[in-house]
Amino acid sequence: MIEITRNHVYRMLEIFTAFLLLNLVWVLLCLLIIPIFPATTALFGVVRKWKSEGVDYGIIKPFFKLFKDNWQKSFKIGAIWSLLGLVIAIDFYLINELEFVGKIWLISLLLFCGMIYLFTTIYLFPTLVNYELPIKSVLKNALFYSLGKIGTTLLCVLTIALIFIGMYFFPLLLLVCGSLTAFAIYSICSFSFVRTTETL
Repeated sequence: MIEITRNHVYRMLEIFTAFLLLNLVWVLLCLLIIPIFPATTALFGVVRKWKSEGVDYGIIKPFFKLFKDNWQKSFKIGAIWSLLGLVIAIDFYLINELEFVGKIWLISLLLFCGMIYLFTTIYLFPTLVNYELPIKSVLKNALFYSLGKIGTTLLCVLTIALIFIGMYFFPLLLLVCGSLTAFAIYSICSFSFVRTTETL
């Protein structure tokens, strides 16, 4: 009985260490700013493999292989997506500074666009690593899933919120916040991938 408990403890420590190391590699690359999207794509690619094969699949070698293989596509998607987010943010700021008739309706429209943007972002990386698709199709599928599977999308939002709340009460989670969030989000999104055939 003691041996079984000890084995469980060792296994839990192995899993925590794997999440810790993956999170550390991801954070270090993100600190360089430019590789944020390729690094996050690699992060989701690794947790995708973990979901099917377990954390014994590996960390460093698979991460950098995925980073290299997806660099061009994920960098382009990152540039497009960042520019779109910047446009929404600037429009909101400018409209909020001005006074004109119908301002509230335009702000409401921008908030709605911002919500769709955030919802689509949730599915962006899971879609990117789950399918071999051109950039346009990745964006279209991410949008399709985020709106077509709104219950799953909201569950992802709730999961992210719970992880952030958990970090407040258990600061140790900061050490694995990125890898843990990616694993949780991909695990939830994968149910949509299983139930929906690729149509776009």
